[in-house]
Amino acid sequence: MAQDNKIIQSLIESSRNGNINAFEQLFNMHVGFVYAISFRILADFEEANEITCKIFLEAWKTISMVRRDSPFILWLKAIAVYTSLQRLREKVKSKSDTINSKPNRKGLSFIDQELLSLPEPERIVFVLSEIERYKREEISDFLSISEEEVNKLLVKGREIIMETLVIKSLEALERTVKQIPETIDPLENLYIRFIDQVSKIINPVNNVKSESEQSKNNKGENKKSKQDKKRFSLKDFFKKKE
Repeated sequence: MAQDNKIIQSLIESSRNGNINAFEQLFNMHVGFVYAISFRILADFEEANEITCKIFLEAWKTISMVRRDSPFILWLKAIAVYTSLQRLREKVKSKSDTINSKPNRKGLSFIDQELLSLPEPERIVFVLSEIERYKREEISDFLSISEEEVNKLLVKGREIIMETLVIKSLEALERTVKQIPETIDPLENLYIRFIDQVSKIINPVNNVKSESEQSKNNKGENKKSKQDKKRFSLKDFFKKKE
């Protein structure tokens, strides 16, 4: 894939130097891509809002790590996939058994609506493979499952989509998948949420807490940090169903 154009490279460089206005432009240029990944993995609009802001916050904090010889969007998408999968893992660990109805939103493509009908493991693998074009071994690494299991989930996901949409061949499915938009625009201005989170980092004086409260939070953060180091695995979903 080609390198970023000079405009994006300039915005990245300015963002490295702390220019939040430059990062706002990067945000607006890429938010639809990030939101699409988050929503398709999480199947929840509000969670996608929250995670999209979290993804851009992480990107803002670590933008110095962006390679100059690799497209910014690939780096950003990798953060989006990892962060969204982490959120799913946290939901499993919290033993959240709430069953949400299939999300619906005006303007969402009919193919995206059908994706939401897929069981969670099949949907995740389908999105990573067929839409985001990750290789089998990369998906296996993301999800801590074997490539054989990835293939099984992908085959099952394809079968469900083909049956639901009355698609007769894999070639026809491929043509259908190509119609899936790369981006989904959030209904609200997520930059406002993002900049609020940034301000709490830039102006910590406005967010001073009592020592006892801070100590309590630190313990919780340390515990969460240890949990976050554990890799996400789709096996958690299967254990949950048993």
